[in-house]
Amino acid sequence: MTLDSTLLDTALRHGIRPGLERTTALLDLLGRPQDRLPVVHVAGTNGKGSVCAFLASILQAAGYRVGRYTSPHLVSYRERFRVNGEVIPEAELASELQRISALAETLDPALGPTTEFELLTAVAFSWFARQPLDLLILEVGLGGRLDATNVVDRPLLTAITRIAKDHTALLGDTLEAIAREKAGILKPGVPLVTGAEGHALREIRTLADSLGSPIRLAQGAAWLAPGPHGDRVRVGHEHYELGLLGAYQAQNASLALGLVEGLRDQGWTIEAEAVKAGLADARWPGRMDRWVAPDDQTYWLDGAHNMDGVEALARALADREAPKGRVLLMGVLADKEPHAMIERLGPLAQTLVLTTPPHARGLDPSALDRAVDHADVRVVPHWEEALATARALAAGRDIVVAGSLYLVGAVYGALGYSVPS
Repeated sequence: MTLDSTLLDTALRHGIRPGLERTTALLDLLGRPQDRLPVVHVAGTNGKGSVCAFLASILQAAGYRVGRYTSPHLVSYRERFRVNGEVIPEAELASELQRISALAETLDPALGPTTEFELLTAVAFSWFARQPLDLLILEVGLGGRLDATNVVDRPLLTAITRIAKDHTALLGDTLEAIAREKAGILKPGVPLVTGAEGHALREIRTLADSLGSPIRLAQGAAWLAPGPHGDRVRVGHEHYELGLLGAYQAQNASLALGLVEGLRDQGWTIEAEAVKAGLADARWPGRMDRWVAPDDQTYWLDGAHNMDGVEALARALADREAPKGRVLLMGVLADKEPHAMIERLGPLAQTLVLTTPPHARGLDPSALDRAVDHADVRVVPHWEEALATARALAAGRDIVVAGSLYLVGAVYGALGYSVPS
């Protein structure tokens, strides 16, 4: 059976509709599979996927069988559902989606239409509950309190990565308001590990205290230098090599190590050797991902799509020499901060190619170029033509693709690059 994309296309038109009612009703029809899964639930603004990748890799190195549900995907919906790094077989995803879409049609119409993410989340719980798993690492899609994943009543642990401004129309326009939404995944007595700081941390701590949820703060972490196979970092007093590149990954690794400690407190056996091996072997495509194409063209693909992520990417690029220079291929969604994002990344490249991400909210860059202060700006609204332009202009320079995961995913597909498991 092949995947019927029309089911998801139809659900996608319903947009984002925060709330747990539809997901809960659908999972009730499925026998509440989420209750049969041991879960680590991860929220936050940036870094969620990297924390999940680090933790999964560490636990696999320790001999555990680990499921991972993440979003969005880059090339295929199958990427969202992994067991020990292997994506769900297409026939199984197609069958689950067909069955659960039919059930969604039987829900009370007063609940409103089921969204794409709600369908996929129900598929995830149903499918993962039938796999032999030791743990499911569950990434929040958007926010926390009203996210479809927040139907797990008793996770083993919760985690909140750093907090920054994003999706302010839905989550609030202050760090405190956003932190409160993210902290909606906390459950009474369930330990929390967090990398939040300042006002955001105070909000999270207030809610955690009211629920009796112990808090473990991520240890201080520092990026040291590029290594032969990854970046060298220090977390606490220990040194590690990371498979994920960029200075910001040091803090994500620290949060993953906090989750390891939380699991050890609950009796899990995770040796130091597994920790080091797992951190070094971790992979998470689309996040400071370096790829050399068959024609020897070097690409750096990063889905940074808000100012916090762009700032982290800018620092990561500044830490790496590009002897021949860079071409930046960039596209941004209309509800982001395009001018600020371009202003931060533009100076790190000699040539800037602005385009439109392949998404309904993709911003046409034609209105931006006059406001961009850069010596060499090319505006190519269609992303495929923009990619061809960047390649033609590269002349041995690295090509950096950034601004939107939708653009990064499209470029992966166009280049014929199979996203690794």
